[in-house]
Amino acid sequence: MAAEAAETLLEVANSDSHPIRRRRNALLVLLLADAGLSPGEAVSLTVSDINLEQGCLLAGRGRKRRVVPLTSRLASALEEYIAVAKYGNSQLFPGKKGVMTARGAHQIISRLAARAGIKVAPKELTESFYVRLAEKGVGAEALAALRGVSMLDSVRRDSAPPGIDELRNFIGLLESREF
Repeated sequence: MAAEAAETLLEVANSDSHPIRRRRNALLVLLLADAGLSPGEAVSLTVSDINLEQGCLLAGRGRKRRVVPLTSRLASALEEYIAVAKYGNSQLFPGKKGVMTARGAHQIISRLAARAGIKVAPKELTESFYVRLAEKGVGAEALAALRGVSMLDSVRRDSAPPGIDELRNFIGLLESREF
């Protein structure tokens, strides 16, 4: 299961001796597995997209931006990384030639998986976030809101999408998760 793979990748990432790389790689795994971001969404984050006081981040691109509540361990990882990396208001994941690319994120996950002796794709980590929520009873409307996709109007009818407080409650279900 990808949730177990995420824990294994975190162990490998946290064993790195380089402090910034260790935090960066662990944060990347958590953004996929604990926030359901795609690699492209994760690497496009800026420090200003993160609101630790509110416990959320702004993910997505263009008009498809959405608010994503943070798990406590993701919030801690973000706070530690930002404090150590000192990137100000710039890209959270700078690359060698500007911004890290989604391909760069894929390579990091692949290297961590190889070091752990497992096979897992970044998409599996992202999907595991939504699967775990669905297994905890979170409905399709809330899952769609967290993903940043809209339900078909014919399905939604009169219901409004869940608000940030309701989404935070769903994320709270993951805080007590058992793998």
